[in-house]
Amino acid sequence: MRELFIDFETYYDEKAKYSLKYMTTLEYVRDPRFKILGASVAYGDHRAMWIDDIETLRAVLKQAAERDLIFVGHNAAFDACVAYEGLGVRFKRYRCTMLMARYLISQNILPPDSGTALRDLAPFVDMEKGHLDEALASGNVDEYCNLDVEICRALYNKYADKVPEIEWTFMSMHIDCSAVAKFDLDIPLLKETAEKAKAREHLFPVVRKDDALTALLAKRGVTVEYKRTPKGKDKPAFAKTDAFMKGLLEHPDPVVRQLAELRLEAYSTNERNKAQRFLDAGSPLACPLLYYAAHTGRSGGRDYNVQNMKRGGACRVALKAMPGKKLVIIDSSQVEVRTLAWLAHEEVLLNTFRRGEDVYKAFAGNYLFRKPIDEVTKEERQIAKPAVLALGFGQGVTGLIAYAKNYGVDLSDEMAARCVSVYRETFTAITGGRFKHKDGLWQREFAFALANGYTELPTKRRLYYPGLRKDGDEYVFTKHAIFLRDTTFPRLWPGVVIENIVQATARDLVFGQVADILAKYPQADLCLLVHDEAVLSVPEADAEEIMRYAEVAFKTPPAWAPDIPVKGEGHISDRYDK
Repeated sequence: MRELFIDFETYYDEKAKYSLKYMTTLEYVRDPRFKILGASVAYGDHRAMWIDDIETLRAVLKQAAERDLIFVGHNAAFDACVAYEGLGVRFKRYRCTMLMARYLISQNILPPDSGTALRDLAPFVDMEKGHLDEALASGNVDEYCNLDVEICRALYNKYADKVPEIEWTFMSMHIDCSAVAKFDLDIPLLKETAEKAKAREHLFPVVRKDDALTALLAKRGVTVEYKRTPKGKDKPAFAKTDAFMKGLLEHPDPVVRQLAELRLEAYSTNERNKAQRFLDAGSPLACPLLYYAAHTGRSGGRDYNVQNMKRGGACRVALKAMPGKKLVIIDSSQVEVRTLAWLAHEEVLLNTFRRGEDVYKAFAGNYLFRKPIDEVTKEERQIAKPAVLALGFGQGVTGLIAYAKNYGVDLSDEMAARCVSVYRETFTAITGGRFKHKDGLWQREFAFALANGYTELPTKRRLYYPGLRKDGDEYVFTKHAIFLRDTTFPRLWPGVVIENIVQATARDLVFGQVADILAKYPQADLCLLVHDEAVLSVPEADAEEIMRYAEVAFKTPPAWAPDIPVKGEGHISDRYDK
C-alpha cells in the first residue's frame, strides 16, 4: 500500500463570487469564508471513507505523510494546497490523475480530443461521475465525494504503469510548487506597482489609439515614423522594439518621454495586474505550475502566470526568500542551441561549445564577418545572436528580422539574408545546406513525422501530430484538445518539427537536472520552473553547497545523452533578481 487517494470538499458561494471560478487557489483558501466540509480518503484498495471531523482528518493525513504515502488526487494541486494551508500537512510525493491524463493524451494512450475533467475520464473505467448540485440538495455530499475518489483510484490503477517514473517525479515537482508557498513578498513594492498604474489608467485609452498619439506627438513637434507590416500595411513604429519608440523614450522633451512610457504601459497590463493578484493571494506566495501545459511537455502558469515575468520587473524582484532561506537561481546556458547541435550531430557547433567559446562571437567572427573572434564588436555579436538562436528552426529573412527585434536588433533585408545563407551553409548537419538538398536534421525528422504521425525523443517520449494530412501544398494536423488555443489547423513544416523536438528534449534535460538536485538535497524546495531556469529555496547555511552542486548537475549530461555539452550558471540571492 503506497498511495493515499483523497478528495476535499470545501465551502463556496458562486453568487458572492467566492469560488475558484473567480479567485486564485491561495486567495480562495486564505479567505475568512474558507471551510473544509470534509474529505473522502482511501488507502490502497480499501473502500473510500468520508471524514468530516477536521481534527480526525488532520491526524489521518499527518500519519499518512509520516509513512511517506503518495498523495493522489484529481486536481491534486488544489487538494495538496488545502492539506497544507488548511491542515498544515505536506507530503513528499504527489500524483494527480488529471495531470496523468495530460500525459496519456499527449502520448496517444487516450484520444487526442479527450478532456481531463473527472467527468470526461470516468467512462474510460466504465464509471459515471455524480452531480455536485444534486449531492448538495440531497445532503449526500459524502457519497458524491467517495465516488469521486473511487473514480480517481480506478483511473490511477488502470493507467499508472503507462507513466514513466521520471514523469511522476516531474509531476510531483509541479504539484508541490503549486501547493506550498515558498516566496516571501515585497508588499510595499507590489503596492507601489499596482497603485502607480491605477493612477494613470484614465490616460491609457488615449495613448492606445495610433491616431490620437500621433496627433499628441505632432503638437510637440515630433513626426511619427512608420513601418511596413508583413501584410504590406504602414503602421506607426510604436512597438517597444522599434528604434523610433526607443528614441521617444530618450527624447529631450519630458512630455514626449511620458507619452511613450504611457503607450508601452497601456499595452503592457501584465505587470500591474500580476502585482495586484500577488497582493490578493498574500504572502507567502506559491507559484502554481501546470504540468505538461504544452505539446512539448513544457510547464505553464496557473492562476497568475509566473513564467512570463520580465527580468528586472517589479513582480519578479518582489519574490523574496523566506526568513532563514536563500534563493538558488540556476539557468541552463543556451540549452536549446546545444540540444539542437547534439541532435543533429553538428560537430562545428558542438566543438564551439566544447572549447568553451562564446557561440555568438564564434559565428560572427568565423562565418558571418570573417574576422578573428577577439575582433568581433559588441554590435556584430548582437547581430549574430538572434541568428544562432532562431535559424536552426527554419526561419527565413522576414522571420529573422522580426525575431531580432525582440533583442533590440534592427536587421536590414540584406544582413538578414546573409545571416540565413551563412547559417545554412555552415551548419549543414542541421539544415541540409543552403538549398536544403542534403540529408540534415530538418529533412530526417520531417520525413519521420510525415511517415509516422509523431516524432520520438531520445528519452522515448513522443510528440504526436493527430490527423496529420495533406491540405493542398501543405501538411496540417489537429491539435490535442488540451493544447488547443484556436480552431485553426496547425501547419506542419520542418521548422515546427525541429523546434518541437528541441524544446521537448531540452525540457526533459532541465527537468531531470532539477530532479537530481532535489533528490540530493531534500532540504531544497523548488519554487519555480521557467523553461531552462529553476529557482530553489534553500536553508541559508546550505546555500553555497547546494549552489555548487546545482552547477555541477546542470553541466552533467544525462544517461540518455552522455555526450551533450551542457552548462549551467547560477547564483545565490535574497530575491528573484536576474
